[in-house]
Amino acid sequence: PAYDGGIALAKGGVYTGFMFHLAGLPMMNVEMKRRGLGATWKPYPDFDDSQLEGKRVLLCENDVMTGKTLRSAYGRLQQYRPASVSVCFWASPSKYCKVENVPEGIENVHHLIGEVTVTHQVHTAKTMLALLDAKYHLLKKEEQ
Repeated sequence: PAYDGGIALAKGGVYTGFMFHLAGLPMMNVEMKRRGLGATWKPYPDFDDSQLEGKRVLLCENDVMTGKTLRSAYGRLQQYRPASVSVCFWASPSKYCKVENVPEGIENVHHLIGEVTVTHQVHTAKTMLALLDAKYHLLKKEEQ
C-alpha cells in the first residue's frame, strides 16, 4: 500500500522512520513515553497535524510488546481524522515484536527487516534520537 506520510514514534521508531524518510516518504516525529496504561504524546517541532486529515498514515515503531504505546498513538491520531493508519516495525514477529498486541483499527502491519538483536535496535535508536535532538535544537535556535 502507498502512504501519504508517516510518524516515527521516538525513541524506538526513529530508525524505521528514518529509513522511510530516506526513501522519500514525508515523516514527522512524536516522542512517546510509556506512562501507566498508556503513553505520553509529545510532537517534535516538525509535526504538522494539517498533513494528517484524510491521509494514509504509517506509524513507525521498533516493536510492540504490550501494545500500550501503539494504542495511545492510534488514539491520538484519530483526532486528526486520517483515512487509515498502518504500522511498520523494525523487528519481525518474535518475542520482541508481539503483533497480536497491535490495536484494532490498524489497517496493515509491516516489518522493515528480519529479526535483529535488541542491542542493535537500542544502539541505532539512540543514534537516531541524538540526530533528532540535534535537529530540534537547531530549529529552536533558528526560531529565536
